[in-house]
Amino acid sequence: MSSTFEHLMTGFGVALTPINLMLAAVGGFIVASALMTVPVARVFGGSWRQSVIAGVALGVSFFLLFDRVFDVILPAGLLSVLG
Repeated sequence: MSSTFEHLMTGFGVALTPINLMLAAVGGFIVASALMTVPVARVFGGSWRQSVIAGVALGVSFFLLFDRVFDVILPAGLLSVLG
């Protein structure tokens, strides 16, 4: 990878982290993770369809992994009404 690309991705991640934390507080872990994964996947060349599917899959799978398996309490946010 080029040094310019690595710097761009580092800046991109740093810029999205506070936004992700705010989204997690309001929308919950799954929504925040999905919304953070989509632009990262797009930067790495994924199509919109691939990026959205990956975002939702990662958000749900990580939530279930940490909440059910590791017993870590994560913010449910908007999805708290479901369960």
